[in-house]
Amino acid sequence: MRILVLGGAGYIGSHIALELVRAGHEVIVADNLLTGHRNAVPKQVKFYEGDIRDAPFLDKLFDAEKNRCCDSLCSIFDGGVQ
Repeated sequence: MRILVLGGAGYIGSHIALELVRAGHEVIVADNLLTGHRNAVPKQVKFYEGDIRDAPFLDKLFDAEKNRCCDSLCSIFDGGVQ
């Protein structure tokens, strides 16, 4: 199965991407690298750098990567406590 992981360069997303690869899936990762790291993405995974809030980026991504399911792990956490 072809699986697109949004936010796949973060801690949780990169581990999910790795486990999906190990399970034999074709994995694609998209991440803006705001809090993620490119080197956390498994080497055999196709990577797109961009922001899911950018509609033209998403249009290009979804046009390029057809016939896939999508898992979104995107989030921004500000560790401040109020």
